[in-house]
Amino acid sequence: MTNTPGTLRVNKRTGIRPIKPAQDMPVVLDLIEEGFRTELDPQGWKMLDRLRRLYGPGQVGRAIVDLAEGTTGFVWEENGEIVGNLSLRRALPSSTRGRLIGNVVVHPDYRGRGIGRAIALRLARAGARVTVCSRKLENVEKVAEEIRAAGG
Repeated sequence: MTNTPGTLRVNKRTGIRPIKPAQDMPVVLDLIEEGFRTELDPQGWKMLDRLRRLYGPGQVGRAIVDLAEGTTGFVWEENGEIVGNLSLRRALPSSTRGRLIGNVVVHPDYRGRGIGRAIALRLARAGARVTVCSRKLENVEKVAEEIRAAGG
């Protein structure tokens, strides 16, 4: 907590928490753009634009999307700023129980600090079956072993 005279106390949280779609999606969409800028194809840019319109200021559509698509996931905060995201989507067909990872993104300035690992372990400890990917093979092997040990 910071407490500057004459200001409100602000929680400078660091760590993982469940996503709050109505509050977090505009920031998460900026993060997705920053993290995947060079990899997004035309369809990806179109989806990003659609989501920005749905989650823009004062848009009721976001509540409908959250209910229909089951938007859920986690964000990682550093000093109160969202720097990582793991989005979960309902598995298809709709009769299938469970969720699939929609994307994982960490801001380029925060990569290599174990944020993706922490999110994957959190899911494994909650009973999820987790598949690991990383830019470095040694990270995949290490995290996969930790996940197996956690029961995932």
